[in-house]
Amino acid sequence: MANRVLLSLLQQGADNWNEWWHNHLSEPGLKPDLSKAPLNEIDLNRAILTGAVLIEANLQRSNLSRANLSLADLTSAHLEHADLRWANLQGAVLNTAILHAANLSEAYLESSILIEADLKEAQLRQANLTRANGSKADFRWADLYGAKLVEANLTHADLRGVNLTHAKLMKANLSGVDLSLSDLVGANLSDANLQGANLCGVDLSRANLCGANLVGANLREAYLNETDFNTADLREVSLTNAYVHNVNLTNAKFNAVELRGVRSPKANLVQGLPS
Repeated sequence: MANRVLLSLLQQGADNWNEWWHNHLSEPGLKPDLSKAPLNEIDLNRAILTGAVLIEANLQRSNLSRANLSLADLTSAHLEHADLRWANLQGAVLNTAILHAANLSEAYLESSILIEADLKEAQLRQANLTRANGSKADFRWADLYGAKLVEANLTHADLRGVNLTHAKLMKANLSGVDLSLSDLVGANLSDANLQGANLCGVDLSRANLCGANLVGANLREAYLNETDFNTADLREVSLTNAYVHNVNLTNAKFNAVELRGVRSPKANLVQGLPS
């Protein structure tokens, strides 16, 4: 449970809290315990909560914009509709946290742990999730426009209907991910692992998939306009009813691909494709 003295201090606002924090920085291993703290709808703009223990804390609709929550433990915390714009969550633990409809635009989440977190309808525009672990997380209908997910682990995450326009997913692990009906226009997925991923109905116009592993991926009804598959592994991919135009398949592996019903403005779709 939360330390009552610390809880009372924090409820007075960020200024008083930060003053206390600065006066106690010399204490080794400082990790204030705010577990299960009732902090909903509180203004903690710019609060310093580095390493704080906020397990199961109630932070619904709280203002945590520009707060420093690096290395904080927010396991199973309630952050629905919270304002976390520009917040520092580097290395924070957010396993099973509820971030439904939270605003994390331009938040710094590098190396954060989001296993099985609920991020449905969250705003993550331009957020930095480099090397974050979002395995089995629920991102349905979230907005990740321009987000940085380089080397992120998103295995078996639910990314249905997500906006990943111009997102940076280089070397990300997306194996087994459900990306159906998502928008990946202009996204950079070079060297990403998309083995067995569900990309049904996805818009990959002008996306970069150079060197990506798409073995066994489902690209049925996908929109592939000027998509770059240079050196990609497309073995056993299904392109049933996909729209394909001006794709780059230079040196791509293209064995046992399902092309039934593919739509293309070109008379001979397979002309020039690698064997």
